[in-house]
Amino acid sequence: ASTRLRWILLFCKATGLRASELILARRGQLRKSSGIWVLQVFGKGRKTREVVVIKAALEATRDYLWSRGIDFDTCSAETPLVGSL
Repeated sequence: ASTRLRWILLFCKATGLRASELILARRGQLRKSSGIWVLQVFGKGRKTREVVVIKAALEATRDYLWSRGIDFDTCSAETPLVGSL
């Protein structure tokens, strides 16, 4: 639980995601585009937008998924970024 909370705080601070966007985010929405990592989210008004994910947030995500027994590079696109609460 503490690992999840640390990740949520770091990731939200770095990306500015709304709680609903974070809860719905899946691994497949996190991808490299033009040399930078972005997370495609479905936000307010059901609009799609891309949010830049800085290196620290990406590394924290890799570590957080690893702590859940999930490999960032090989997991399913449907893997939720936030583990079961």
